[in-house]
Amino acid sequence: INAEYMGSVLEGKRLFLPAATLRPETMYGQTNCWVLPDGVYSAFELSDTEIIITTERAALNMAWQHIIKHHDTAPPVLFQIKGEELIGLPISAPHCPHPTIYVLPMLTISLEKGTGIVTSVPSDAPDDYQALVDLKNKPEWRKKLGIKDEWVMPFEVIPIIEIPGFGNHAAVKACQDLKIKSQNERDKLVEAKNLVYLKGFTDGIMITENEWKGVPVRVAKPKLRKLMIEKGLALSYSEPENLVQSRSGDTCVVALSDQWYMKYGADTEWRARVREHITNTLHCYSLGVRRGLEETVGWMEEWACSRTFGLGTKMPFEGAEHFLIESLSDSTIYMAYYTIAHYLQAGARYGGKLPSEEGHLNLDGRKPSPFGIQPEQMTHDVWNFIFLGEPSLDKLDTTINKELLQKMRNEFLFWYPWDLRVSGKDLIQNHLTMSLYNHVAVFPPEHWPRSIYCNGHILVDGEKMAKSKGNFMSLKDVILEYSADATRLAFADAGDGLDDANFVISVCNAQILKLTKEMEWAKEILQSESLRTGDLTFFDKVFDNQINKCIEETDKHYSRMFFREAVQTCWFGFQNTRDEYRTSVGEKGMHRHVIQRFIEVQALLLAPVAPHFCEYLWREVLGHTESIHKATWPKLSAPVDNFLQTTADYLNSTIHTIRAEHIKKSKKAPKKLDKLAIYTTGSYQDWQIKTLLFVGKVWKTEGEIPKDLSKRIKEHSDFAGTPPADFNKIMSFAANLKDSVARFGEDAFRPEPSVAEKALLEDNKGLIGNILGLTTLEIYDASDASAPDAGNQKPRSEVGKPSFHFWSSD
Repeated sequence: INAEYMGSVLEGKRLFLPAATLRPETMYGQTNCWVLPDGVYSAFELSDTEIIITTERAALNMAWQHIIKHHDTAPPVLFQIKGEELIGLPISAPHCPHPTIYVLPMLTISLEKGTGIVTSVPSDAPDDYQALVDLKNKPEWRKKLGIKDEWVMPFEVIPIIEIPGFGNHAAVKACQDLKIKSQNERDKLVEAKNLVYLKGFTDGIMITENEWKGVPVRVAKPKLRKLMIEKGLALSYSEPENLVQSRSGDTCVVALSDQWYMKYGADTEWRARVREHITNTLHCYSLGVRRGLEETVGWMEEWACSRTFGLGTKMPFEGAEHFLIESLSDSTIYMAYYTIAHYLQAGARYGGKLPSEEGHLNLDGRKPSPFGIQPEQMTHDVWNFIFLGEPSLDKLDTTINKELLQKMRNEFLFWYPWDLRVSGKDLIQNHLTMSLYNHVAVFPPEHWPRSIYCNGHILVDGEKMAKSKGNFMSLKDVILEYSADATRLAFADAGDGLDDANFVISVCNAQILKLTKEMEWAKEILQSESLRTGDLTFFDKVFDNQINKCIEETDKHYSRMFFREAVQTCWFGFQNTRDEYRTSVGEKGMHRHVIQRFIEVQALLLAPVAPHFCEYLWREVLGHTESIHKATWPKLSAPVDNFLQTTADYLNSTIHTIRAEHIKKSKKAPKKLDKLAIYTTGSYQDWQIKTLLFVGKVWKTEGEIPKDLSKRIKEHSDFAGTPPADFNKIMSFAANLKDSVARFGEDAFRPEPSVAEKALLEDNKGLIGNILGLTTLEIYDASDASAPDAGNQKPRSEVGKPSFHFWSSD
């Protein structure tokens, strides 16, 4: 720097170091000012008599906001200076109790935020406090930087705000609690800042010895901001929250320009109506979407809705025609246009060929309306009649055929409001909230949106898509590589809700094989002579009941927009159920009617996700003449029988347990274990009945099984004196009742077992014997005194848990 030149530039001028802050209420606690020692700062003309030193980036924002002398252009740099050359500069600061404070170094300042000049309030800013402590505690560092003691040592923390839990030295306490020792501990300082700033705003009380004493921070903050600007102690400055670059690669700034605003939340009555709709009538499918909309309604007030270039609708006000409505503000009720678009843009004909078959979709209006309607005929009154019913048709002044207009009105009434809007989570904070506002403003409540579903972004094998990673794929690429249906199944399996969905390529590949195998199996099984007819057996009825249950559960998942759960139920899980049925019936074979119903129901349930595969099954394999997409949702053959399912679950569980034990014992047995005795129990023991009655009483009173059930059982007099070993059995038994209640409701607490265990096992002796390769199988009632007690197993039998014993016939 040429000192003589700098002196000539500054001679007779006032010099400002503009410190950017979001906390004007803290200016009463300033102790110094920070700069980045190795940062490059520049001088600019604020006015003919004033100079400011800041970063070029901040100055460019200021120029476009008409803060500094040169407007709407990059302001000329008078000279540049490094931050270390500003250290020790004496300055005066607004509202500071010290007449003079000094510029000091801070190593963590970012020149990409604010102005590069930072005011220091160590009482309430952890970064400021720790940087000041570092300077005070390190005399050698002060000496190295040429910092005099009088610039640092006399300045102590000034209490300005009382915060519950932090006192009046909030930053000091936060740094001490987190054991922060240096300004370089960035993560801890961020944590301290988050603790202090929010609490300070919501609960802080000003304790300064002036007119603000006792005023809540949230009240003082906007008032002090306004006061400082009015007195010329501060300027209003804005910049993008993060780096924003245009498509040309330029860094964007915030510009001051003429602007139109939507009042949105600034109109408290309007806001209240939108909030009430979100809370009481809008279905959001997830709590995250509802909270996001509620939070946005809470902070959104005035919204800049115009611009002067680009695509968009012209502002419909006299003298404002050079303004365009920006895209987010102009895309909030266009869904209403869908309902009548075919009257205006359907191509040369309506009701005949599709527009695309005639060579042009007519989205840009190149072709005339099929009904001869001209753009100039679509007046405000015409639109108001179609969408609002006012003015009435008999009072409407128009050259459009009124019968045609009535048809357009009827179509709108038939289709509106929208039942479901699917969108990305990034639009909750703008487009979707604005859409709710504008529907509330324009339409009556019966035409307000009914539901909104939002999803996250898409990952590929757990990573964001990027050409540099080689995992970027367009929809066309994926469909050509994996087929439409395999892709759709992988998308459905990728996840639902606001979390980013993970598209797994291996899953997509696996679906190609799975679809092909299922298609071939369906063809072969329906042509097979192994399928039987006639009366349904126990396992036929169980499988038919499971088909009914699958219909119910899949419907529930689709209704909640849980596509992953739907696919898990009607595709992966449904085929596992089919395989279990095939194993259960064994050599008898599957029933033709039940298997055909399975294939039909699976096709109908899966059609929303894999339409091409299901269409092929429906028409080519099952022989239906019309498309599956004209078919209705499958009907239940009978109400879901939970007791039948419980019986089947008991049988499968018992067979699984016995088989696992047979495999285990066979490894150690010298001879083949081909004989088995099973002992069942037909009634609950006293402690089980006592538990059933107690838990049932609680459930009837509270409508649910409480989380502290174990504690209540321990404290209840009915269970006093229960030995610890028995008490563990009681807890296990009580915990299992939760699943029973979900299935059977009040019937779960009946003191009689729901499954006739002995009779069921007797009916399936052949199945059990075949699975285990037995020569002898006996089923006994454990309470029958005359029954033999093989292996001392009779006393061990419980309801739902039969005991058993293997031995060899040799």
